[in-house]
Amino acid sequence: MVRQPTKKAAAKKAAATPPKEDTVTTTATAPADEATAQNTPVSQDSTTATPAPAADKAPEAPIDTSAFDEALKVGLAEMDQSTGTLAEAQLAPIVKAYQNLDGAKAKASVRAGIEQGVKDALSPESGDIPRARALNTIRGEITKSKGSKPSGDKTPSDPTEAFVQNVVALQLAYGYVTQNVPEGVSEDWQVKASELAQKTVTEVDALAKYSGEGEAPEVSALAHRALKLSTGKVRGGGGGGGGGARVPFTGTRRDIGKHIVNAFAEKAAGDFLTVAQIVAHKSDEYGNEAPSPGAVSARLFPRSGKCTLEGVEPVDATDGQPKGARKS
Repeated sequence: MVRQPTKKAAAKKAAATPPKEDTVTTTATAPADEATAQNTPVSQDSTTATPAPAADKAPEAPIDTSAFDEALKVGLAEMDQSTGTLAEAQLAPIVKAYQNLDGAKAKASVRAGIEQGVKDALSPESGDIPRARALNTIRGEITKSKGSKPSGDKTPSDPTEAFVQNVVALQLAYGYVTQNVPEGVSEDWQVKASELAQKTVTEVDALAKYSGEGEAPEVSALAHRALKLSTGKVRGGGGGGGGGARVPFTGTRRDIGKHIVNAFAEKAAGDFLTVAQIVAHKSDEYGNEAPSPGAVSARLFPRSGKCTLEGVEPVDATDGQPKGARKS
């Protein structure tokens, strides 16, 4: 029979033997990707560590494009409202404001805004072609300013193709603008346009013949613009390489040569008509509309120097007589 120790002996033995550390087993409840070991001994007098919540990211500073927005607003207000043409002096502040934007996100934001602006201006509800052209020009300028080339068709290496593209661009632009006359324009705008063209055509001729030597001819800004348009050098004018907005031509295609020949149908040999008189003639080809003075002049005086109209002889301007044609 084994003798049980007395209570006094048991207490003495417990005092002589150091107590073992009591442990508990914890089961990980954290997600699998946390480095939390299972069955880890934890001291009874310690508490289970609770992961500190991740620090919230500092809110991003708002993108400030106010300086660019103001420069853009001024530029669009000062552009040529009939064509959307922007002069260098009007483009420079916009490009500078773009370059001064803080960070890539700000620049991307204004580029996206301009892209949307072009789409909105070209929408059927708006149809604001001058604004679309101006925004497209600005888009090209700021794209170049960040060091990359704007997308778009390259200028054709074939001079004939380049010339044809320029002619077609001008024809499409003329057809569109004359068929979408803004509200408030007087009904005699065609007469006024013809008179202004007749007045300006000699200035354009003088400017075109100026060689750069001596005193430059004193001509109007309109003459400068007309000559630049004819050579495709106006920004946003579709000279073949700017990726300009393409507007489909929805009008009736007409033959300016037939109109000119028809103007002389009832005339006697040797009779003379000015460009303005040819424009004002009512022909079967144009009906109640009228061709542009520039189109008439270009058909009578082509760059090749050879007029191919049968029975019509172009007559250049002299001191007492404006430019026109004579029935041969």
